[in-house]
Amino acid sequence: MTGMRSTTDDLDARVEAVPAWLFWGLTSLGLAVIGFGIYGIVVHRGTGILDVRVRPLLTWTIGAIIVHDLVFAPLVLVVGRALRHLRPRALRAPLQVGMAASVVVTLLAFPLVRAYGARAGAPSRLPLNYTIGYGALLAVVWLTCALWAWRRRARPAAPGSQRRVSDDVRGGPTS
Repeated sequence: MTGMRSTTDDLDARVEAVPAWLFWGLTSLGLAVIGFGIYGIVVHRGTGILDVRVRPLLTWTIGAIIVHDLVFAPLVLVVGRALRHLRPRALRAPLQVGMAASVVVTLLAFPLVRAYGARAGAPSRLPLNYTIGYGALLAVVWLTCALWAWRRRARPAAPGSQRRVSDDVRGGPTS
């Protein structure tokens, strides 16, 4: 129980280390973008500039929130928790970042790979082979993470840091 408490305290210290101006600045920016999107929907609805059907948009948005909260968030928590006990420790962060980036890339590429919106009469709507692009981007993500992990393993721990080389090599005590 004590080990878990120190990890929680460690996390709290890192979260509190984020400057307030950065937190509120990014929060304000996010709210401004959301507000701009809502403004665009309201102002351009029915003008022909932006064809927005509100009912399907709300259905999709509410569905996405539910799927996120009931499927994606628990899955990320379970996988992240499983990776927490991974040894060597130098592999944790690259694997977690690689998996998170892969999920984002997959969600963004899915409609393109499935060719939703392609029309036989308009070949320029989806003119590229998006499956190859998706695979290439995933390869770049995982190659970058592999190089990052290799660099972390090759670099000795800085004096006074909590990371110990012996933990990496022998799979030392869990944190």
